[in-house]
Parts: sequence; structure tokens; C-alpha cells
Amino acid sequence: MSRDVLELANSMDRQGLEWQTAVQCAPLITGLKVSNLMMLPASCENSLLNLLAETDITCFELGRMGNRVSLLLYREADLEACLMQEANLRILREEGYTGCSVSGILTELANRYAECRNGRCVFPHEMGVFLGYPEEDVRGFIRNRGQHFLMAGYWKVYADAEAKKKLFDAYNRASDTMIRLLHAGRSLPEIIRLYKKKRDRYAGTAA
Repeated sequence: MSRDVLELANSMDRQGLEWQTAVQCAPLITGLKVSNLMMLPASCENSLLNLLAETDITCFELGRMGNRVSLLLYREADLEACLMQEANLRILREEGYTGCSVSGILTELANRYAECRNGRCVFPHEMGVFLGYPEEDVRGFIRNRGQHFLMAGYWKVYADAEAKKKLFDAYNRASDTMIRLLHAGRSLPEIIRLYKKKRDRYAGTAA
């Protein structure tokens, strides 16, 4: 975070739901990442759902523990495209997933996540597929049990560290952009819709 952005952040309510969501989910909002995992007080879940109600970002509840809730935020079409990629689908099948739809596969993940939180199984590290992590890093993490990585950032990297560092830098810049937009008075729904328009324009140009 640059000094000017840090000064902006220090002048804002950094505990607020919009701030937390915008900054944590900046890579998702800007289209750099297929999804983001958020953990927040369960009492804030309905407020978050209301914020996202008129946007193209969907919220799926993975599970609860005490007064905390774990949520997966994503754009439906993007997550479907990610999960149905041959390499990612192969990982999920190897890990025992049988679902053929996004909703079915997400339900399987939620069940495994709940069992893990209840101490009945290990953490489902294939979650990296749902978060859009590269196949080689998901496989590397599972194979090495989280050890022997080349570098750690938004996830643990097992191949092509230089390219991943550039990607992590882009994620950090996206977070800085969120802070600037919030400081300028933009609401979270406005920001999400702004980036949807940019994505739609780009898709139209590419077509």
C-alpha cells in the first residue's frame, strides 16, 4: 500500500462492511480473480447480501462457526467457466467430487468445509480451485501439504513465481484503487456496477 493510499485508509472506517468487502474482494470486483473468500460476523451477512443484491456478484454461504460465517463471493458465469475447465474438473474428480453443476459442486464443498470445521476431516485444500488459483499451485499445495513452496502471497506458489508475483502486485493495486474510490464517496454497489460496465464494454470490443 503506497503512502498516499495508507493516509486515505487511515482517515476511513476500516472496520466498516463496505470497506472490508471492497478491499478484501478487490481482485474479484475488478475482474482479476474468479472469487474471494470472506469471513465475517454472522450478524453482518444480511447487510452484505443487501449490498450485493443489485450487482452481478453472488454470495454463497460455506458454513458457520460460532458467531462467524464463511462466504464465497463470485460472479456466476466466471466461476462456472473456472470449475468446468478440464484441469480444474480433473482435480475435483480426483478429490472425490461428483457434482455436474456449479450449485452441486458448491454444496459438496460446503459439506466438506463443515466437516472440517467440526473436526471430522482435514481442510479441503481443493478450495483453491474455487478461488481461481492456478492448477499447478493447487496440486503443489496438496502434494506438499503446504510445505516447500517458492513464495507465499495471496496463496502459496509452487511454479512460475515471477509471474505470480506480478499477479499479486496487480491484486494489491486493485485494493489501492478500491480505497481511492471509497474515499471519493463511491458506494460498494456503485463500484461493482462500474467494473461490470467496464467488463461489458471490453467484452463488446473483443467480440
